[in-house]
Amino acid sequence: MVRPSTAVLLITLLAIPRAAHAQQDSLPQERPDPKPGCGAALNIGAGCSGFSIGNSHRWNGLRINFMDRHVEQINGLNITFWRSNRNSWATVNGLSAGIAPQAGWYHGVQLGVLAVVADSSMTGLSAGILAVVSGASMSGINVGGLAAVSGSSMEGLNVGGLAAVGGSYMGGVNVGGLAAVAGSDMAGLNVGGLATIGGDALYGISVAGLATIGGTSATGINVAGLSVVGGTDLTGFNVAGLSVVGGTNLRGFSVAGLNATGGVGIQGFAAAVAHVRADSSIQGFTASLWNRSEDHAGVAIGYANTFTGRQQGLSIGVVNYAVELEGVQIGLLNIAENNKGIFRVLPLINAHFD
Repeated sequence: MVRPSTAVLLITLLAIPRAAHAQQDSLPQERPDPKPGCGAALNIGAGCSGFSIGNSHRWNGLRINFMDRHVEQINGLNITFWRSNRNSWATVNGLSAGIAPQAGWYHGVQLGVLAVVADSSMTGLSAGILAVVSGASMSGINVGGLAAVSGSSMEGLNVGGLAAVGGSYMGGVNVGGLAAVAGSDMAGLNVGGLATIGGDALYGISVAGLATIGGTSATGINVAGLSVVGGTDLTGFNVAGLSVVGGTNLRGFSVAGLNATGGVGIQGFAAAVAHVRADSSIQGFTASLWNRSEDHAGVAIGYANTFTGRQQGLSIGVVNYAVELEGVQIGLLNIAENNKGIFRVLPLINAHFD
C-alpha cells in the first residue's frame, strides 16, 4: 500500500472543510433579482448562447471562467478553474468541471479535481477526487475520493473513500471505506469498512467490518465483524463476530460469536457460543452454552437451559431448568418445578404434560 504524502494529507485537511462549508460564504437570504443581459464576459454568439469566456451569469453552450460569482443559470458545458464564490443561487445543467466547482443546483455531470459542492441539490453523475458535497439532496452516481456528503437525502450509487453520509434518508448502493451513515433511514446495499449506521431504520443488505446499526430497527441481511444492532427490532438474517442484539425483538436467523439477545423476545433461529437471552420469551430454536428467558417454546440446546416461566417443547443440555414444564428435558440434571416429589428433579430425562 502506498502511503499518502504529507502534501496530499494537507490538501485533504484543507479542501474538505472548505468544500463542506462553502455555502457559508456570505449567502444571500433571498434569491437576487435577475440581471439584465448575459453578464460581463467575452461572448461569441447571440441570445446568451454560443461560446463565453468570463463570468457570464446566464449562458447556453460552452462557458469558460476562472471563478464563478453570482451566476444565475448555465446550460451546456461549464469549465471553472477555481472554487466558486457567492454562487449559491446558480443552476448548472449539463457538464460542469473544475478544481472545485460550486453552485446551488447541479443537474448532469459534475467533475471536480478537488471537490464538487452544491449548496442545495446535486443530480446526475458527480465525482471529486476528495469530496462531493450537497447542502441538501444528492441523487445519481456520487463518488468522493474521501467523502460523499449530503445535508439531507442521498439516493443512487454513493461512494466515499472514507465515508458516505446522508443527513436524512440514504438509499441505493451506499459504500464508505470507513463508514456509511444515514441520519434517518438507510435502504439498499450498505457497506462500511468499519460501520454502517441508519439513524432510524436500516433496510436491505448491510455489511460492516465492525458494526451494523439501525437506530430503531434493522431488517434484511445484516453482517458485521463485531456487532449487529437494532435499537428496537432486528429482523432477517443477522450474523456478527461477537453480538447480535435486538433492543426489543430479535427475529429470523441470527448467529453470533458470543451473544444473541432480544431485549423482550426472540423468534426464529438464534445461535451463539456463549449466550442466547431474552427477557420475556423465545419462540423457535436456540443453541448456545446458556439459553435463558422467562418463557421458551421450541427447541433449546446448550450447556444450561434456564427458563423462569414456562418451557414448551424440548430442551437438551447438561442442566435444564423450568419453573413450568410443558414438554421434555434431556440432560444430566433436569428440574421441573411443577412436577411433584421425586419427579421434580431427575437425571437423564424429565417431562411434564397437562
